[in-house]
Amino acid sequence: DGKNEAYLGQFFWHTVHSVIKHAGSGNVLQRQFLKYLEARNMGPPEPISKKDLRASAHAADVIRKFQALIEGVRKQIEHDWVHEFGKNIGGKKIDWGLATGDLPYWWFRPKGWVRPGRRMFLCIGVYAEKGRQEEPRFYLELGTSQKKFGNVLDSDKKFRALCKQIGWRTDVIPTEWECYKTFPLGTGNVDEVAKRQVENIRSLRKEVRRLVTLAKSRL
Repeated sequence: DGKNEAYLGQFFWHTVHSVIKHAGSGNVLQRQFLKYLEARNMGPPEPISKKDLRASAHAADVIRKFQALIEGVRKQIEHDWVHEFGKNIGGKKIDWGLATGDLPYWWFRPKGWVRPGRRMFLCIGVYAEKGRQEEPRFYLELGTSQKKFGNVLDSDKKFRALCKQIGWRTDVIPTEWECYKTFPLGTGNVDEVAKRQVENIRSLRKEVRRLVTLAKSRL
């Protein structure tokens, strides 16, 4: 990314899957690793189905609506976070997320949240939550792209106790470690849905402050 010489994010996992598969050794370790990637949606895309073709006409429009939703929330929440935590040096625009298989999102990071090998951010976005019939949900996340720092927080008894106390979940995904809370997305005018999500985020202001304060002390 031009800032970290140790950054090795030039490849997507589906590319790694393809390289390993075409190496053709076919040994047990290779097959197990490929299955591991596929089970976590890190392999090649699924075949195009008739269902995909029917849904494609609506997909782009839905993505634009989600992007407008996140932008509507960002315009109000960024001001709150700048006042609370400092000037944002993180995401300036809404990310479509399509390159990594994600739905639209936006992330926030002040300068004080960066240390050598450790950094964290707040993030809002939309995602399809497993176990809920792929129903999209809105989320608020405190995360880090540094897995080692994620491991520090994950193994910190005080931090995990706080997450449990306030009902935030933690997870490890291919690109980051995250601590998050989700809300029903709901239907209606985009501005109305954005207003509801802003209210949801603002209702968690004290929780976010406690999480950020504790995580920042571990940087």
